[in-house]
Amino acid sequence: MTESLAPSMHNYNLRKLPRRMNQLEASRAACQSHMQDDLQDPIALLPPLAAQHVLSHLDVTSLCNCSRVCKEWKAHVDSDTFWAPHCQLLWSTKVWVPERLRSMENKKLAYKLSLEDAKRTHITEEELCQFTWNFSFKYYVAGALFPLLQEAVQPLHRYFHRDRTMTAPKDDPLTFEETYVWDFRKSKDGRRGLFVQVNRYPSLEISRMTDWSWRMENMWVTFESNHKAGPNPGKAPRPAGASHVVEEEEVALLVAGLEAIAAMEEEGHLDPEP
Repeated sequence: MTESLAPSMHNYNLRKLPRRMNQLEASRAACQSHMQDDLQDPIALLPPLAAQHVLSHLDVTSLCNCSRVCKEWKAHVDSDTFWAPHCQLLWSTKVWVPERLRSMENKKLAYKLSLEDAKRTHITEEELCQFTWNFSFKYYVAGALFPLLQEAVQPLHRYFHRDRTMTAPKDDPLTFEETYVWDFRKSKDGRRGLFVQVNRYPSLEISRMTDWSWRMENMWVTFESNHKAGPNPGKAPRPAGASHVVEEEEVALLVAGLEAIAAMEEEGHLDPEP
């Protein structure tokens, strides 16, 4: 009896096969439809103002991640609408941000370049001569070598000028007759880089602080840019009857001497400074 049912069951299954295939195809199409619904862009589904409000709450890392999702999202999150507030927040705690970065139209690029600039230790002549600098001796120098400093209020102010001179305020307690000149150096202790040298004193190494201000120091003294004190006021007018020619010639000779020594060290004719 089992053998007699086998052909009929086979024929029955064959007749049901097309209907079963249609059911499977319909099920597959339904699944694809649901998947397409699930894969719809959530930002595109929102009204523009609502999407902007949602994206405005993202931090910098999330904005960068969103820009990698697709071209449409990148177009959304690269807008200055989202990056301008992050730039302002970043700059609000910093004392020195170059104007070229603040004025950039592309705020995402301005944010990126600001972080890169914060690591820069090659100070420009414009920056060096723009600031008021706090000048102080390191504690072991102040205590051991300069008893006068115990009565002087530190830090003192110093100003660098484009004519390669360095000056101090009129009431500075450490104002001496010596003329101070400065110049850039390209090496120190055999290390390549950018350094600032005042007269023949050891060159100053340049670094940046967490608030993006500048710091220059050697083993004796420290210079720190003071942005609260205002910009460099410029050189004070010469007293009546003072000789302009003598001062300019003296400065020119001192600067030429520094440049000559730096050139000789560069060519290997002199040992690097100690």
